Amino acid sequence: MRRIEKYTSLEKAVKKLISSIRIKSKVEVIQVSKAYGRVLAEDIVSEKTIPPHNMAHFDGFAVNSQDTAVAKPSKPVTLKIRGVIKAGEYVEACLNRGETYRIFTGGYLPKGADAVVPQEAVEVRGEKIKIFSRFNPGENVDFKGRDVKEGMTLLKKGHKISAQDIGLLLRISKHKIKVYVKPRIGILSVGSELTDDPDQAKDYGKILNTHRFVIEKLVEAAGGIPEYLGLVPDDLREIEFRLRESLNIYDMVLTIGGASVGDSDLVGKALQRQNPEEMVQGLRVQPGRVGGFAVIGGKPVIMLPGHILSTISAYTFLAYPIIRMLQGLSPKPYSVVTEAKTSSPIRHGRFLGFKRMVWVKVVEIDGEPMIDARIDSSSLYSVAVNSDAYILIPEGVKEIQAGEKVKVYFILGVSHL
Repeated sequence: MRRIEKYTSLEKAVKKLISSIRIKSKVEVIQVSKAYGRVLAEDIVSEKTIPPHNMAHFDGFAVNSQDTAVAKPSKPVTLKIRGVIKAGEYVEACLNRGETYRIFTGGYLPKGADAVVPQEAVEVRGEKIKIFSRFNPGENVDFKGRDVKEGMTLLKKGHKISAQDIGLLLRISKHKIKVYVKPRIGILSVGSELTDDPDQAKDYGKILNTHRFVIEKLVEAAGGIPEYLGLVPDDLREIEFRLRESLNIYDMVLTIGGASVGDSDLVGKALQRQNPEEMVQGLRVQPGRVGGFAVIGGKPVIMLPGHILSTISAYTFLAYPIIRMLQGLSPKPYSVVTEAKTSSPIRHGRFLGFKRMVWVKVVEIDGEPMIDARIDSSSLYSVAVNSDAYILIPEGVKEIQAGEKVKVYFILGVSHL
């Protein structure tokens, strides 16, 4: 029986992985309306000023503030209504002293006006209004360029497009942008015991291949394009052939199962036979310690173990950073990091010389974020389902005390954000 002779630290393994990959990020031009969640491959510099003129913030009346200087409830100021300015409308005429324009929210103030009196603050009598208090210059006005100025860099290369970004881009008449191409990720499930047929899992004692759906959704959440490549039995030649075939097509291949050291765990051996430029099998992290990777022809193959928590762990530390990197993002194993206190002691358990990935539930106690650890067998789905994030216990640390502040890491697709 084979065994892993050496376990590599996460930091060293990821460094080797990243430095040996030779595939480059690709760029494409797409419609802004379809850019949600994509990563910019260019800086966005505005060619417009928004608003282009001083603009009314409320429905009301555009005035010269000096006309209201002496207004008070006992002695209101009377102004003549000269016309109406609708939202988005601009009039060339200059506002004279003693005059006003009825103006709607989003309408542009005429020359000579420097304030807007809300409609509820005036009394309208025919073609005139009465104002009962003073209004200062700029009151209820969004000044020219307050939102965006021409030449301003609005979004930087590497920025992930949000819903509000789309609105702003369209507002500055930016209808097409350069983004990084979504990497294509092949997913290959390995194991003669697996089936994709629920009836076979029910009637013939096979194991339903559920892990592939988890990994597909994680890849999708990370911005990649997952493509399921089917099942391959525990056959060395067949595994080797399918891997070689897949690497000709995809940016990265993820194998699920067959990554341990049993007699039927053949993925590592199949990869070794293809003369990888770099290969690591065995990580100093638990769960996920039998995971690893190989780089062949500059492309990575990530070996994900068969127990679900180990599967997600190896994905998190090896595959997720690469999917991010191929989209121009930093290759980090989380999407969001914060801090919280432990609600009870968390013990390291076995493999004290390894980092421990502990699944946690984030709760709020007296207005303060706290975490409850979910520690159990790496084969249990319920641990991940009842968790929001993970923490890492360093190598050699036996226990984290109750009330200790720790970093909490969230993963797209796993965390209940």
